[in-house]
Amino acid sequence: MRATAIIEGRIAQDPEVKISKAGTTYTRFSVAVTERRRDGDTWSDGDTTWFRVTAWKSLAETVADTMRKGDLVVVVGGVKMETWEGDNGARSDIVVSADSVGLVRAKNASSGGRPDREEPPF
Repeated sequence: MRATAIIEGRIAQDPEVKISKAGTTYTRFSVAVTERRRDGDTWSDGDTTWFRVTAWKSLAETVADTMRKGDLVVVVGGVKMETWEGDNGARSDIVVSADSVGLVRAKNASSGGRPDREEPPF
């Protein structure tokens, strides 16, 4: 059994299609999830958690063709922690193998535009 996660955040760089040594199409991209807090009438950003996401086959092509840096997305997929030794000691990443990736349309966006920032829905 694998752990499954649902992540909503912003794409950190434009996804790009690649081909594995075995000939399988894939794309890797990062998603940043930043906690937002409301203090009276103002919002402030909290900590950011980064997720490395890999999409495979036709999903990889769809993501690369339709999604760009800054887009708000929802990713559903298997999640695991990868660790390795870096120059500064032990390092780790949260890695998601995407089952689905979808764009989230902001409530305040006009029909065709993408908002610079979305207010939380609450």
